Amino acid sequence: MNRKELLARAAEENIPLTESKLRRYINLGLIVSEVRGRGRARGTSAFYSEHTVDTLKEIQRLSSIKQEALIFTLYWKGYLVSWDKLKEALRSFVATIESKFIDTLQAVSDPHNAENAIEKIAEDSLPSKRPGRPSKEEEEEMRGIYLQRIKLAKGMLAFVADLGKHRMMTVDNMVSFLGINDIAVTTDPHTLFGELVNWTSLDRIFSAIHQAEEQDFVDITEIIETLRWYWNEVESALTGPTANPNFFHLLELVDKHYPGGFVAENTALIQYILLVLLVLQQQFPIKEFLQSEHSKIIFSSICQQLGTVKSDPIEGR
Repeated sequence: MNRKELLARAAEENIPLTESKLRRYINLGLIVSEVRGRGRARGTSAFYSEHTVDTLKEIQRLSSIKQEALIFTLYWKGYLVSWDKLKEALRSFVATIESKFIDTLQAVSDPHNAENAIEKIAEDSLPSKRPGRPSKEEEEEMRGIYLQRIKLAKGMLAFVADLGKHRMMTVDNMVSFLGINDIAVTTDPHTLFGELVNWTSLDRIFSAIHQAEEQDFVDITEIIETLRWYWNEVESALTGPTANPNFFHLLELVDKHYPGGFVAENTALIQYILLVLLVLQQQFPIKEFLQSEHSKIIFSSICQQLGTVKSDPIEGR
């Protein structure tokens, strides 16, 4: 159907679509058309498939997500988007991250600003207080949590500042960050983290985005589909009547921070996953591994073993 017919179909489906809104969706890469010639010296026309109406309905349903980030959710859900616009959005996302790293580096260069930032990060990350006056034990527990969060915040700021300064992680910073989290490194850190820190190079990330082709995104789409199967296996194993409560609470925590199914509406996490897969440039072997029946059988078995306890069913579920 042509543009006029698409607008008419949208009206029939009670989708609020105007010419200007359609142009915006096209500019953002949310709507893709097929360009056909109208004959010699008569220019071209854009035609839209029936699936475009489904995409418009999904855009309307996802009105809570910023339109600039919608392309990631639509792509993750299997809707057709513009590959070029997807690459542009990824570049913009990485550029924003780089800008934030630089801002953080400048902010923490002043010791007073750094101290205030650390305290704010620690306070914002504290669990909510229970109603009423806290007991002495609760105050001591909260104080301990606060001091631990201060320690983590210092490591986080140093980590981010290092990224802003070097445009990548360094091995020394990685070791320092792990130390703050009480994780000891007993192997030679350069052997252990050398390749990993190279993957975090912003130059390498920008290059991976620039070199990405349509087939790369097609392969990643298949990986996403397979990851959905794995996530369903996790949910199935951890929400049954005999589920291990520790793993069930972990699932609740994931759902709290990443609502909407398997990260379907968490655009930041989708962007990170896309970047990791593009930088690794191992889409095909990853896809082959995840899609093999052997991998699926082993994963299902692990989920069932981890998700089950030999005890009475958990009350309330």
